[in-house]
Amino acid sequence: MVRQFFWGVITKISNLCDNIIFISHEDVTTEKNKFGREITNYVPKFESKMLTQMTGIMTVVGRCLKETSEKNDSAYVLRIGHNDNEVGGTRFKLKETQIPQGYDSFMANIVKE
Repeated sequence: MVRQFFWGVITKISNLCDNIIFISHEDVTTEKNKFGREITNYVPKFESKMLTQMTGIMTVVGRCLKETSEKNDSAYVLRIGHNDNEVGGTRFKLKETQIPQGYDSFMANIVKE
């Protein structure tokens, strides 16, 4: 019942306007492949059925994280389908899959057709 109510609210909001941002925690899972190598996966914290529905209506799905450089400087970056172990993607073309923080950086990264 809660899932149906939540999905109803999401579809109503997405029909109202084009620019909606959903922010969620992420679920980190570590699995071993058949060669014994550990692979860490990062997925938004929704159940799998809801995650599939949510990513189907989104224009951009990305992961924001704080990275530290060799000089100990830290900055936030947006990753959109950067790695195989991160859920992400977009409906338009990007120059880079890892975008520095800021709206201007994001807009400059979109390929104009």
